[in-house]
Amino acid sequence: MFLKKIELNGFKSFANKTSLIFSLQNNQKRPSLTAIVGPNGSGKSNIADALRWVMGEQSLKKIRGKSSQDIIFAGSNGKTSKNVAEVTLYLDNQDKKIPLNFKEIIISRKLFRSGEAEYFINKSRSRLLDVVDLLAKAGIGKGNYSVMNQGMTDAILNATPWERKNILEEAAGVKQFQIKKERAEKKLEDSLFNLLRIEDLLKEIKPRLSHLKKQNKKLEEKEKISKELKILQEKLFSYRWKKLYLEKKQYLEKKQIASSVLMNKQREVDKISDDLKSLSQEYKQDTLEEKLKKEEKIFQQKLNEAERDLMISEGKIDLIKEKINNYSQKTIIPADLSYFKKRWNDFFQKQQTFFQKIKEAKNEKDWNNLKEEAKKIEKEMQSILSELKEGKREIDLETENLEEINKLKQILNNWKKKQKVFSQNILDNRKKIEKIRKEIREKEELIQKQRQQFFVLEEKFYQEQGELRQLKDDFNDLKISLARLDVKEEDLKKEIQRELGKSPQNLINILEKINEENLERKVFQLKIKKEKIGEINHSIKAEYEETEKRFNFLFKEKEDIEKAVSSLREVIKEMDEKINKTFQETFQKVNQEFNKYFRIIFGSGKAQLVLVQKKNKPDLNDNESKNSDEEKKYFQEKNNNQKKKIKPETGIEIEVFPPQKKIKHLSMLSGGERSLTSIALLFAIIAYNPPPFVVLDEVEAALDESNSRRFGKILKELSSKTQFIAITHNRETMEQADFIYGVTMKNNGVSKLLSLKLE
Repeated sequence: MFLKKIELNGFKSFANKTSLIFSLQNNQKRPSLTAIVGPNGSGKSNIADALRWVMGEQSLKKIRGKSSQDIIFAGSNGKTSKNVAEVTLYLDNQDKKIPLNFKEIIISRKLFRSGEAEYFINKSRSRLLDVVDLLAKAGIGKGNYSVMNQGMTDAILNATPWERKNILEEAAGVKQFQIKKERAEKKLEDSLFNLLRIEDLLKEIKPRLSHLKKQNKKLEEKEKISKELKILQEKLFSYRWKKLYLEKKQYLEKKQIASSVLMNKQREVDKISDDLKSLSQEYKQDTLEEKLKKEEKIFQQKLNEAERDLMISEGKIDLIKEKINNYSQKTIIPADLSYFKKRWNDFFQKQQTFFQKIKEAKNEKDWNNLKEEAKKIEKEMQSILSELKEGKREIDLETENLEEINKLKQILNNWKKKQKVFSQNILDNRKKIEKIRKEIREKEELIQKQRQQFFVLEEKFYQEQGELRQLKDDFNDLKISLARLDVKEEDLKKEIQRELGKSPQNLINILEKINEENLERKVFQLKIKKEKIGEINHSIKAEYEETEKRFNFLFKEKEDIEKAVSSLREVIKEMDEKINKTFQETFQKVNQEFNKYFRIIFGSGKAQLVLVQKKNKPDLNDNESKNSDEEKKYFQEKNNNQKKKIKPETGIEIEVFPPQKKIKHLSMLSGGERSLTSIALLFAIIAYNPPPFVVLDEVEAALDESNSRRFGKILKELSSKTQFIAITHNRETMEQADFIYGVTMKNNGVSKLLSLKLE
């Protein structure tokens, strides 16, 4: 496994997406040593910070920041700020050092300005815990020697023995065992706390459960009595309901028959009553006679009027005829000049017309007509001359008064028509009067007959009415009896609903005969027993079952937690054994390597790691002072458990003897010697358990030229076992590199990369 590539985007000074590729041709090989160089302040160390950050580092101090906002590019002259910082790590996993079925492992971490953070493994969203576990299996961690800076190398010497032990444990590859142990201890602590809580709850629930059990037993006894009582009550009520049903059925049948008889009798009485009313209306003689007489009088008046009109019309006709006869005579009267002028003018016009016709005549027929007309003209001429000679003229009154005569004739015709109408009216009215008189005679005979029928029907009506009254009384008695049964039925229905909570229709059907008196006595006895038990809340049963269920659940939980506690203690014991065994092996080999590299770096001398022990004493009062009385029990038990498992804590002291020097303590070393000692220990750890990659951030800055050469040679030697990425200003380190990245920064405050292959 090795580091193939790292991508930075918006992380600190790397505002733009920047990639550092560490794999060589076609990703088949890794470079032994990659150097990252650049002037101070260009952002070289931000790459180391990015590696530490993407591997899960939570301490802002270790990545040189005060707040999470310092991680994200804040902007500069000519460059806007970013809203997210992202770092992605690409690991080659062809050797399956990380037990995942992927040839390449991609780990990403994002941070937004809102404070939200995201982790991804192969582009799938994950938890920080998943990232830490995954890297721990590969021997990489945010807190181990995979990423080292100058301060950290010196910190190894300044660290306490027990802190140094942690570094060696990282090298031993027991981190995953320690994580399992820590989780098991946390689970054990939680389990002990939960166990205490459950035991307290069981002590609290047990008395209540005992009381509920007694109450539930009484409730069960009462329910048993209630069940038996309901069975007997159902039999008794079913018998009573059936008995009532049969009795009601009989009365209903009687009522139905009585209703039918009553209805028939009522129809008969109603029919006789209707017949009496009809006869009573018909034989009211005074009304009939008055009506007929009125009709006769009306027609008699019409007859008289018609006869009078007829007489008037006859008189009018005679008078008109006499006037017409007077106009049919002739008389002679004197003729004056005006008469002759008029007569002569008329004759002259006729003559002119005659002459015109002569001119227009064409055939014999026209001439024959003209001959006739000439005779008339001649005759008229002679008449005019005769009248002129005598001075008189004869007039025809009919001709002179022709218009008046025509009017009189028209009036005469109208009166003749009226005369016919009047004659016809006289005939019609006489016929109607005769018909009415005949009808009066027939009605008088019919009334006499109806009068006899009325008296017969009236007698029958009174007889039938008496029988109807008796039937009604009998029917009302049946209705009263049925009403009583209805009341009894309703009362029984309510009693059934109250006692059994069901309708009578849902009762069992009792076929066998029962002794109602004995059954009533048994029901009464059971009711007395039920009352003696008294009222018990029915929720007791549910509460008892719930409490019992909770008690059993807690008891089962207690057993499960006790098993879990035992299992966790075994896991912790097993992890301790693995850690101790692996640590002892690692300690021996790293100690040898430490002495070896110390002698190489210093030329001679001696160095060794020494185990020291410290007795840990748990504080029994701190937790108790901060918690309630209830929780004190838990912490007391926890501390008691700690007392049983306390062992002396092991630490590591460093003893070094540079050539030609005798020192008793590390503080007596010079700055260069301290750096060389730290580097020797670092190389010893790497030589024993090479991690997939190591990032060295100016760890050799304090070395002089000769020690830098030694450092470079050792680095080249170890680069065959692990991949080194050195952030450096040292020329010797650069000479050993296979690949160099140059980091530069312009005025806009953004870091940029230049790359160079040295092969």
